[in-house]
Amino acid sequence: MKAFITGIAGFAGAHLAEHLLDSGDGVCGATLSGAWTNGAGSAALADRVTGLPLFAWDIGDPCPPQLVEKLTTFAPTVIYHLAAISKATACGVTEPTPLAQRINVQGTQHVLALAAQLPSRPRVVVVSSSYVYGPAVSQEQTFAESDPPHPSGGYGRTKLAAEECVAQALAEHNVVAVIARAFQHAGPRQDPQFMLAEWCQQFAADSAAPVVMHNSHTWIDLSDVRDVVRAYRVLAEHGECGEVYNVGSGVARTSGDIFAQLLQMADPGRLIEIRSTATKYTPIADLHKITSQLGWRPHIPLAQTLLETLEWFRERQRKECQGE
Repeated sequence: MKAFITGIAGFAGAHLAEHLLDSGDGVCGATLSGAWTNGAGSAALADRVTGLPLFAWDIGDPCPPQLVEKLTTFAPTVIYHLAAISKATACGVTEPTPLAQRINVQGTQHVLALAAQLPSRPRVVVVSSSYVYGPAVSQEQTFAESDPPHPSGGYGRTKLAAEECVAQALAEHNVVAVIARAFQHAGPRQDPQFMLAEWCQQFAADSAAPVVMHNSHTWIDLSDVRDVVRAYRVLAEHGECGEVYNVGSGVARTSGDIFAQLLQMADPGRLIEIRSTATKYTPIADLHKITSQLGWRPHIPLAQTLLETLEWFRERQRKECQGE
């Protein structure tokens, strides 16, 4: 296949680019600046990834004619739409912020419009989020694609609106698109604003300081990003047009249980500061649809995700200390 990735310089986008190259696919991508600007995460990428063709595109605006022309020549068979505003503070606690609306909703419209005008008529994989389901009420509650969405925050609301853009594009422009509802995922090179990466950064940085846990009893569905991007390619090849597929682990774990495994790997004697023990529930994936219809299932065990993420942050810390 030949792939065009929006948000290629992001956490999942770069891992997706690596997976597609390993699969023999042609790859190009777009970032806001047209350059790899994602800090240390991008600096750690292999030359084969950072050497990929990159184009500048602010997806809050329609695709520039010059980029349409270049993509017409490249003729992608699939567009992976990963670019989004995902920070909760930037998306709005309840109602979406103008920025989240512009990038997550209007940006999706612009990507779908691009697909509609390319002569190659690429399939589009639109990455949505488990946040469209809203909060869970227990650790046993799993969510299937047929369950009604009830997003409670700005991020989930914009992702649901983006899904509605897909339905509209299918009806009005005959665009071929599938939706991946991604649950929480982690791995090497993740931004430390997210749970596992934040812990690993703390373990790697200063052995004297306590490692802070914001909450020790949040139930979550956590996958390895490399499993997740593998699912995206499966959806590009075999997903049914107009359908939604959950992409997660299907396993409910508490943040405290995950942390306890990491602690044993990193530094069992390290001081810990727990800010809250309040019980919270986030959606857990029902994976029956994607496993039964497409044969995808996660393969990477949690222990491997924890260890390799920790090792990546330790190596980054070592290089920073040595001035590399």
